[in-house]
Amino acid sequence: RLPKAVRTRVLGDAFLEECWTVFKKHDVFGKEKLEGMTLWKALLEALPEMYRKAILSNQYGWSLQQDSIYAFTGCGRDGEPTVSLIKFPEYVKFTLALIIYKYSYNAKVLDCKMALKEQEMDHSKR
Repeated sequence: RLPKAVRTRVLGDAFLEECWTVFKKHDVFGKEKLEGMTLWKALLEALPEMYRKAILSNQYGWSLQQDSIYAFTGCGRDGEPTVSLIKFPEYVKFTLALIIYKYSYNAKVLDCKMALKEQEMDHSKR
């Protein structure tokens, strides 16, 4: 779960303007879409400082960059891993949710059986 201060900021009206300002700063060619390192730099700037520092210190691993863009855009071999100006605030929120859901060290398995595969639950095969 996001800390209250971060949740309040992300759900506030000013968040859209902040994201669009960051996006436009990095969109030097005016294409209204970002990709690759330019998108990554814009994302880092738009994220709250505590998550930015954690990412830069590799707390979540290096796969976060690829996981966030490919999961958000749903692109595969034929898709394009880009984010438009309009979608950028949603992408920032998506990345925060991904961090909390997939990469958080506080994530807990509610029941140890949830982590086991079906064949590991069948004791008759042991």
